[in-house]
Amino acid sequence: MCRIAGVISTKLSPEELLDKTRMMCQTLAHGGPDDEGIYHSKEFGLAFGHRRLAIIDLTASGHQPMADAEQNIVITFNGEIYNYPELKEELAGTGINFVSGSDTEVIIQAYLKWGTDAFAKLRGMFAFALHDKQKGHTCLVRDTSGIKPLYYHINNGQLSFASEVKALNKAGLATQPDSEWPIRFLAFGHIPEPFTTLKDVFSLPKGHYLIWDHGGNHHQIKPYQLTGTNTEPIDTAADAQNNISTGLNKAIKRQLLADAPIGVFLSGGIDSSLVTLLAYQYKKDELKTTSIFFNEQAYNERHFQDIVLKGTGASNQQHLVQQQDFEDSLPAIMTDMDMPTTDGINSWFISKYARQQGLKAVLSGLGGDELFGGYPSFKRVEYLKYLKLIPSLLLNFIAKVSVGPLKRVALLTHNHPLADYLFLRGLFVPADIAKILNVDESYVAKVLFATPLHLGNLTDTQTAAWFETNLYMQNQLLRDTDVMSMAHGLEVRVPFLDEDFIQTVNRIAPDILFDNSKPKNLLIESFGTLLPRQIWDRQKMGFSFPLQQWMLKHCQISDINFYKNKQARKVMGRFKDNKVHWSRAFALYQLQTRQLLAEQLPAKNILLLTLQTFSATGGIQKMSRTMAQAIQQIAAKRQWNFSLWSGYDHHDDLNNVYIPGKTFKGFNKKRWRFALNATTKGAKSDVIILSHINLALIGWAAKIFNPKCEVWVVAHGIEVWRPLKLFKKRILSTCDKIICVSNFTMQKMITMHGVNPAKCVVLNNALDPSIKLPATFVKPDYLLKRYNLSPKSKIVFTLTRLASTEQYKGYEQVIKAVSELRNDFPDMKYILSGKYDSAEDRRIRQLIKDHAVEEQVIVTGFINEAELEDHFLLADLFVLPSKKEGFGIVFIEALACGLPVICGNEDGSLDAIRNGELGKAINVNDINELKHAISDNLNVPLTAAHRLNLQRKCLEYFNAGDYKDALEKMLV
Repeated sequence: MCRIAGVISTKLSPEELLDKTRMMCQTLAHGGPDDEGIYHSKEFGLAFGHRRLAIIDLTASGHQPMADAEQNIVITFNGEIYNYPELKEELAGTGINFVSGSDTEVIIQAYLKWGTDAFAKLRGMFAFALHDKQKGHTCLVRDTSGIKPLYYHINNGQLSFASEVKALNKAGLATQPDSEWPIRFLAFGHIPEPFTTLKDVFSLPKGHYLIWDHGGNHHQIKPYQLTGTNTEPIDTAADAQNNISTGLNKAIKRQLLADAPIGVFLSGGIDSSLVTLLAYQYKKDELKTTSIFFNEQAYNERHFQDIVLKGTGASNQQHLVQQQDFEDSLPAIMTDMDMPTTDGINSWFISKYARQQGLKAVLSGLGGDELFGGYPSFKRVEYLKYLKLIPSLLLNFIAKVSVGPLKRVALLTHNHPLADYLFLRGLFVPADIAKILNVDESYVAKVLFATPLHLGNLTDTQTAAWFETNLYMQNQLLRDTDVMSMAHGLEVRVPFLDEDFIQTVNRIAPDILFDNSKPKNLLIESFGTLLPRQIWDRQKMGFSFPLQQWMLKHCQISDINFYKNKQARKVMGRFKDNKVHWSRAFALYQLQTRQLLAEQLPAKNILLLTLQTFSATGGIQKMSRTMAQAIQQIAAKRQWNFSLWSGYDHHDDLNNVYIPGKTFKGFNKKRWRFALNATTKGAKSDVIILSHINLALIGWAAKIFNPKCEVWVVAHGIEVWRPLKLFKKRILSTCDKIICVSNFTMQKMITMHGVNPAKCVVLNNALDPSIKLPATFVKPDYLLKRYNLSPKSKIVFTLTRLASTEQYKGYEQVIKAVSELRNDFPDMKYILSGKYDSAEDRRIRQLIKDHAVEEQVIVTGFINEAELEDHFLLADLFVLPSKKEGFGIVFIEALACGLPVICGNEDGSLDAIRNGELGKAINVNDINELKHAISDNLNVPLTAAHRLNLQRKCLEYFNAGDYKDALEKMLV
């Protein structure tokens, strides 16, 4: 799953096309953290962008946009094609050769073979843009269930598209708001397709493709129908149960296909429990589940989660979510919403925890209620026809004198299916919407009901199913699940919405499918005793949070004075009396917040200054890149201005994986030019972040010219632990914030330099988001051969800077320890890696000779960044008993590859191992303690399960997403 974007225009210059596409990609980077790609055609005035979340074919051959061998077809694709192995086999049988293991290439070859008829053969969740050079057209295509989003904007002969609405806005392609979106939002609790918050930006209908003719700059939108489906009716309960069991098993089996870690959302309800139990049959102990529980017992489903887990060997991570977590995360949740919604908070939290667990993809039970009648609406819908027999005058009178749910009866005076839906599920009635927005009620009704909608001759339960599937699930559940999961770089798969399974369910006679004696009875009966009775024989809860209580306690949401509209304050007064559901309060809160942001908040100007960012690979440079990417993503979301300037880098050193080119400026060691320009730029900024203490003079000078600008300094390690010159200490006192990478560094700043503790904040370093984490833990053959090692060798690994000026790193102690341990571990090898100078090279060689470990120690020199993760996989233990690590990024890189670590106990390394939770801290001066620590680790077999657990914990504590959230909180 990924994020896609693109522009087709003959009026924009090539540079503008590329800039706007890159800007959209940066806005969408959260959904595709693994890779970025841009394709540009000057001939057709076209640019495709892609942000990749690698799940199938993790190699570079899965890079997108992708083209066929002749470069006639180019695609940018978001989603998964679950039947791609079958299609690939069919196509290969016709003589077609494939060069990758990706499903993306299968789409290209299917299109080359069958043209647009290929779309109907695809089974999965997808949205893609496909450019056909020979035919001179481009197709935008969306799956038949509308699982993956795709928005498009056509204006003045120009087409632009993206996976999220905000990308089109941030790139300046569509900036004018749709004035009617607040009406739709207050009525539905979401913005129903095809509408969005932006004028003339629409959602491509599910099961359709838009075909753009490059010759005439015009388009058509066409439906496509699935091929190869069985249409024979199913009219007995036994046949229905058999087909459901077979179909859902097939859907789950093929949706577990992944080359990256995959798991299941387990809430404890019928649908998620069933998905977990079925998935366990195929994954066994490899299966991971993620769950949430609460202190509020009315919402706590932990007991039911445990019942399901007892029947499996699946590993489970259960996370307690509390009021404070909600309050701390609400700003990020609001920012991550692509469009306003009264749902998605639950998806945001569980997606965050699943990603921290190391998962890239999860299965969800979404869709079971809609298909099998799990909602109260399936019973309530039958009463509509009786209520409509009441005269309209009387219904309007009842609504006018009521203050509670009875106000909804006025909706039944509108002869429109959407009015029936809003009666069952709506948020605010038109009369209240008119008062909240200060518009005429007739205008509200026109916006909501002007477009005719005919459902045909449906039964009551079929009508409810249509409402729940095409309105509630389509516009709220699916959209919010996609947006909130992708905000954390997580893919959510929905086996209940597998196309073949849906076709099977649609063949079942309604009286068998919907049994009003017990919700979802047919689904439960289809799996016999697999589903424990305690799971289905209880009151339905849904995946709910205690949001009524939490929002009542939230100081701003519940503050009546926060709301400017009289009717809104009236509703919030009733909310404070606990007479209004939280969803209505949350809708008003979002509306008021958006209005205030539009009116009051100017764009921030943020300048990040570094010495080196892209031209070196040290810890400070790595963190500068990670920080730059995080701030770039924050700025893109909030429409702020961000610049990254480097004193030593050249502009050509830029790596576009992290930030777009126009954001970066390198001064190529021209120090005075850098200092003067950075001071001028800084004086015009709201926040200047200095990545090193040596840049403090620039921050001090900028603050003289503009006292209102905030100056932040990042304090790493040894550069701020030593005594500082008087002018640097004085400059430190004028800084507004000191970002310390570890608690040890913060204490040094306070005790050694007298920095005000209130100015200091600890922000631990994070894993570089571009790091390629292993999905399996196999020692690379090419490294075993390179170093002439046996797969059974016990390998200790150190990676650091081997400089004569930095002899505090502790590798001398490791060499001594290896010398004394070689008899206990005859097959031990010590790989010492890192760039060294000639003096240190001579010293290391002499140490090896003095301790007679020529056979045990391998000095590799500098390791290419592309081979770093493979060296971590090669090793059984990482050891760096340094005395002066500010934090030690290399520790978390090792842990992220599942490698145990040993570090020193007197520096910032303690933060990297979470004070002993993730690794062993030793007294670096005690050779015996180091020996015992190495021996203890090597005597315990390093299993894949242990490595996976280390990786999971490391990702939980040091992921780039949480790092970005912490930075955003500070900046806001």
